[in-house]
Amino acid sequence: MDYGKEILAGLLFVAGFFLMTFNPVAVGFNLGIILGFIALVFFGALIQIAGLVNLKSYYLAPLVALGLFDIRAAGIFLFAFFGKANAKTATTNMIIPKMRAVSKAAYAGYLIFILVSVGAIYSQIEFKIPDTVAGFAVELLVPAIGCDPSYTGQECLDALVSETIDGQCRGNNACITLLNDQRPQLEESLFTQLSSQFIGFSRTKVIRDVLTDALNVQIESLIQPYQGTFKVLMAFVMFSVFQFLAGPLSSMSGIVASLLLRMFIMLKVVKKKTVKVEQIKFSI
Repeated sequence: MDYGKEILAGLLFVAGFFLMTFNPVAVGFNLGIILGFIALVFFGALIQIAGLVNLKSYYLAPLVALGLFDIRAAGIFLFAFFGKANAKTATTNMIIPKMRAVSKAAYAGYLIFILVSVGAIYSQIEFKIPDTVAGFAVELLVPAIGCDPSYTGQECLDALVSETIDGQCRGNNACITLLNDQRPQLEESLFTQLSSQFIGFSRTKVIRDVLTDALNVQIESLIQPYQGTFKVLMAFVMFSVFQFLAGPLSSMSGIVASLLLRMFIMLKVVKKKTVKVEQIKFSI
């Protein structure tokens, strides 16, 4: 019994699942984005083969089920549906199908996939200062608080109060004894001062974390009015970048599709048939 259509549909579902899991638009710049692009190339290659063999659209139904896990799966289904239809149309008048033309046609649905993917994460887009920049800014703030950034708030208070007492008394034992008796009041006053200057300052929190949080609060208050504009701009940039990648991805998918097609023919998943074409000639 011939199971070629079912095998191709199953491979499309598996590739679609991996593409949904490692969607390059959503995973960020890490190992996942590499896996996402690999899944995207293989998915595009399988779409081309589906168009070449004229796979019926109802075999794409399993891709709809992916929508139960992630709304971005709608873009994957539309990519497959329109890509397969365009690939089929591109080969209609070709005596010998050219994979480059088929690949280009199949990627017509790619832009829909990118548009849906960007739209799905639009609400999550926000501007954040890179950790390296934030870390540098925190180091600049360390002198403002006056103690080792690895200290907890209590350790910092102890160090600052001791430094204050030493600075005022300059070795005078009577002065040191007097101010040590006032140490709780000095510490409480300093705690109030630091709490007003650095949001989130506490006795148990590490100073570096206090400075980082305080910096983030200040930055967020500054950029909050522009977050809407940034979202639109960032979404446009993301769409433009992935649109630019359509050409290279299409070419790689074409190469992979050619290799897969040969393998499928060898395994008898796909049957290759040569059809004689009638040719009309006129003479005089």
